[in-house]
Amino acid sequence: MQNKRAARLAFISIICAICFNFPVLRLLGENKLILGVPQLYFYIFAIWLLVIIATYLTLRSKQS
Repeated sequence: MQNKRAARLAFISIICAICFNFPVLRLLGENKLILGVPQLYFYIFAIWLLVIIATYLTLRSKQS
């Protein structure tokens, strides 16, 4: 079970690194607003929230 959990956490870390990589962030450099918030800031906080939730769900799962 620990290996599966470690693999999931590694996967989350890799996806997080890809999402916060400069070329991906550069794609969102336009000054568009989403719900009154600049697109770049909305993306950063949305991905950050999703990473926190995914990590919580991974660490919360019960051991069999």
